[in-house]
Amino acid sequence: MKKIYTNLCVLILLCVTFFQSQAQSCATARVYPYKYKNQNKCFVFVSGGIAGANIHVYSNGTRINVSENSTDNWGDGTVFFDCSSTVTAVILTKPDGSVCSLTGTKIADVGEISTLPIILSSFKAEVKNSTANLQWVSSTELRSDEYQIQRSTDGKNFTTIGSVKSKGNSVEFVKYTFADAQLGSSAAYYRLKMVDIDGTFEYSKVVYVNNKNGVATSLSVFPNPFRSDVQLVGVAATDVNKQNIRIYDVAGKQINFSVSGSNAITVDPTTPRGIYILRIKEQTFKLVKE
Repeated sequence: MKKIYTNLCVLILLCVTFFQSQAQSCATARVYPYKYKNQNKCFVFVSGGIAGANIHVYSNGTRINVSENSTDNWGDGTVFFDCSSTVTAVILTKPDGSVCSLTGTKIADVGEISTLPIILSSFKAEVKNSTANLQWVSSTELRSDEYQIQRSTDGKNFTTIGSVKSKGNSVEFVKYTFADAQLGSSAAYYRLKMVDIDGTFEYSKVVYVNNKNGVATSLSVFPNPFRSDVQLVGVAATDVNKQNIRIYDVAGKQINFSVSGSNAITVDPTTPRGIYILRIKEQTFKLVKE
């Protein structure tokens, strides 16, 4: 009897330890419900749950999944649900019996996103040793698959030159890089084709680099109107510095800016909307901030 009692105590202790470990693994987990803008399509993004678990979405005890999916190695994952229902619980279950229940404050308010659930916080290009080094940072990735890197010589016709696998699901900043060793002594435009796992895609903004030698005779800028970044086309990357570039408002006051890429500048974000004058060496351009 004593042996049976001892074994029972050990079993209970093991069970308590197991469920405590599962609860601890869900301690930082969160659920983010999202709705696509202008579409009757909703999904939840689970962050920091248990890895390799099936995702079940509930509304007051009724399961409302309209797709099936599981969490990845980071415990992140997404699954679509019925937009007509409100998410009240998300249950993560593994084949080994592990369970993570997310309710109450673990569930964020519903947010709206654009067609593609990838948000870039930055994308820039720099030249070093005749190689264009592309760097970008995503602040949100939901069900993303990959980034296809595209290059153009005229800014209109782009060709895919490589790809980088995305993390897939993340609400943290993720840094990516890609090196184009074929730039040489030339100029090129670059953009990212951001592809979702269902084939949906969107393009990033376009960035420009100029590794040509000598002084260009034809300069231009884009985008114009602009919000923060301005690409300088035609000027050599070595000439993009504060000695050669000035920005003024209509009253003649000089405006602060920073060099944010081999051929890009970022205008002081506190600058109000309006018309500005950009001088690059001896050439002058009118800029409109929207």
